[in-house]
Amino acid sequence: MKTSRTIRLISSSVLCALVAAAIVLVARSSTLRAIVRGSESEVEEVTVEKQSLRFWVTASGTLRATSSRSFAGPPSFGDYWQFQIVSMAPEGQAVKNGDLIIKFDSQKANQDLMTFQNELDQATKELERAKVQIDLEEKEIEGKLSEAENRREKLRLKQGMSPTVEKATKIELDALEYEQANREVALLKERLEWHKKSSEANYRVIESKKVRAENKLKELQRGIDNFSAKADRDGVLIYKTRWNGERFQVGESVWSGQPIAEIPDLNTIVAEALVPEVDIGKVKIDQRAEVSIDAFPGKTYEGTVKNIGTLVRPKSWDIPNKVLEVRIALDHLDTSVMRPAMSINVKIETDRAEDQIAVPLRSVVTTSDGSFVKTKSQNGWIPRAVKLGRSNGRDVAIVEGLSAGERIAADYTKAH
Repeated sequence: MKTSRTIRLISSSVLCALVAAAIVLVARSSTLRAIVRGSESEVEEVTVEKQSLRFWVTASGTLRATSSRSFAGPPSFGDYWQFQIVSMAPEGQAVKNGDLIIKFDSQKANQDLMTFQNELDQATKELERAKVQIDLEEKEIEGKLSEAENRREKLRLKQGMSPTVEKATKIELDALEYEQANREVALLKERLEWHKKSSEANYRVIESKKVRAENKLKELQRGIDNFSAKADRDGVLIYKTRWNGERFQVGESVWSGQPIAEIPDLNTIVAEALVPEVDIGKVKIDQRAEVSIDAFPGKTYEGTVKNIGTLVRPKSWDIPNKVLEVRIALDHLDTSVMRPAMSINVKIETDRAEDQIAVPLRSVVTTSDGSFVKTKSQNGWIPRAVKLGRSNGRDVAIVEGLSAGERIAADYTKAH
């Protein structure tokens, strides 16, 4: 009896254990199927359709205004050929006609202006004194000459009297006196002529000082007027970059004529793309293009290739890769966001294939056995061999192996 009861207890325990194990197994199996179904349901599907497959050339570039007012270092004059910036309006600021944009240091020029003004004042006074002095001296000589000529005339008349009236000795003395009067008149005339020439030379020396000071003053004044760069139109202020990509700052010096800033006409903005040398042959006039601005991701603007450069050049001073400049006219300008020098990315459509069975590149995997996609069936995702055609870097044409309407995994690696 005791043995029988023990057997029944053992049998009951084993049965309970088996039931519990079965319940756990069923639960695990249900969870696994739920996980699998969940995993399958998360796989993105693509319905295969015929479409237009577009082929692109991609390039980077910038926006540029074809019409703009440039501002540079002031024109050189005299010893002035380098200029220090003392103030700059903020970049991107909307400016009005007449607003001050850039101001250069004029302290030394103003000091020189005062120096030459003093020189002009001094030369003017000296010229006035010289003129008065010359006139006085000339009048004095002319007075003496007039007296000498009168005395000579009297002596000449005296010479004409009858010899019977005058004694011979007296006549000889009168003749000597008349000759002396002639010499005095001649000397005074020479002195007057010399005085006029020497006075004129001295006057011109002083006058040249005055003219030099006047010219220097005019030159300085014109130069100082250019020390303040003002807007001549309404617009947005853009500062240009130097060879190293940096912009000028307050306190730095610029050369005469060195570009600093510009006020572009935003209504003349175009896209300038730098097409890699290997893709030059694919780009043609009137091809369509898409332009995206780095600063505003998600926005694209349509345009048309209007101009292709003739010279291949390095992309920049530190990037030797050869590029060709291509200009794209945009269909619509968004002047609320578009600014010259903004970095852009460009896609130029170089070809288009119509009625293509095409799928995303990530839905295809290529191995040594060929290319495959995964099609959906009741039993899950099944690999299928396909033959590939042309690709545009995003999608690829399927020449054989798929038909329109079939469903495939958008990402081959995620379909299990």
